[in-house]
Amino acid sequence: MTFDPTVKLSDLLTSATILISAIALLISWSKDRDLQTRKDADQIRGAAAKCISKLDRWRNLQLSMYDELQSAYVVTSELVAEHPENLGAARDYLWKAITTAQAKSSSRVSEEQIETAYADLLAAYPQSRRDFLSILNELQAFEEKALDGLLASTQNAVLNVSLRDYSPPVLGNALRNAATKTRERFMADTAAALEGFRERFYGIVVLSDREIVAARWRPETDSKTGSAPASSHDTDTER
Repeated sequence: MTFDPTVKLSDLLTSATILISAIALLISWSKDRDLQTRKDADQIRGAAAKCISKLDRWRNLQLSMYDELQSAYVVTSELVAEHPENLGAARDYLWKAITTAQAKSSSRVSEEQIETAYADLLAAYPQSRRDFLSILNELQAFEEKALDGLLASTQNAVLNVSLRDYSPPVLGNALRNAATKTRERFMADTAAALEGFRERFYGIVVLSDREIVAARWRPETDSKTGSAPASSHDTDTER
């Protein structure tokens, strides 16, 4: 058997074609993998952002109650003018209006499924349920505190109103002032809690695609705090 040292042009072309095809396949596979990583990461980002927006929505629904009660303050002040001898009846009407408005806010929260906003993030970050429900419980405690404060302060305004030269705007303004103070305390109490939650969940949003997808398979990354892994986007800006 003899060895032919010559290399045919057709053989070179065939080898080059195979090599180019292999490179093209690798490039295509890499692009497909990157696209899928981006898709998975964006879904997780969207789920984390949803948790943030839903809690902001919860707060806005609670605050809307204070606007809806404006007409109740007018009716209460008019009831006192009509029946100054029965301040308890005016107080009872106002309390009923307040509890009804609060019940409506709670119903809207339920209708918008705010309490399960973490569901889309649960598969990627199992600890998100604990984090979300923890902050929601804290917010609900502030809501109950505000409701108790509003009932107490408005009762005080009604039962201690001066009936000498009484006019409805006097009590109406007193009720609005009491509600404003309660609303401001509620906003201050919830602001700090929500800010801490936003920082933790925004930490997920700003991670790179690869960091997000990698973290979804090791949710115990930050076992001390139980929150999402810290972002390293300062050193890895790949998205």
